[in-house]
Amino acid sequence: MDAATLSFFATNSFWAFVALVLFFVVLAYCKVPSWINRNLDGRANRIAKELDEAQRLREEAQQLLREYQRKYSEAEQDAKEMIASAKRKAQTLADEAVAKSEAYIEQRKKAADDKIKEAERSAVKAVRAMAVEMAIKAAENIIANDLDETTTEKIFETSLEEIKSGLNS
Repeated sequence: MDAATLSFFATNSFWAFVALVLFFVVLAYCKVPSWINRNLDGRANRIAKELDEAQRLREEAQQLLREYQRKYSEAEQDAKEMIASAKRKAQTLADEAVAKSEAYIEQRKKAADDKIKEAERSAVKAVRAMAVEMAIKAAENIIANDLDETTTEKIFETSLEEIKSGLNS
């Protein structure tokens, strides 16, 4: 070996290269690349499983969201129907109350009219009774003051005959 060749083996670059080659040989001997590949494959599998699980969870969440949106719209529709039904019932009750009130007012009005008519009849009867009493008193005064006994007997006989003829007819 000549000096140039020996000097090449004495350089730091050569020994760094030798150390690097030995390092790779040791790594290959210890099967480090396959171990790294297994670990990387295992990690890749875990990540794929996690991604699949995340996708499945996302789909479930979307399905739940759709289901809750459907339930929400159904509940909203039910609420609208309940409100409409309550409004209809309230309107029916209001209409019934108005009808009952009108019937009650009409009944009270009829009762008041009947009382007024009865009061009118009573007033007419009372006026007639007073007129009859006044006529009787006036007749008594006239008879007592103006008539003599013969005229009284003639009036009595005429009245008696009128009564008899009225009874016979």
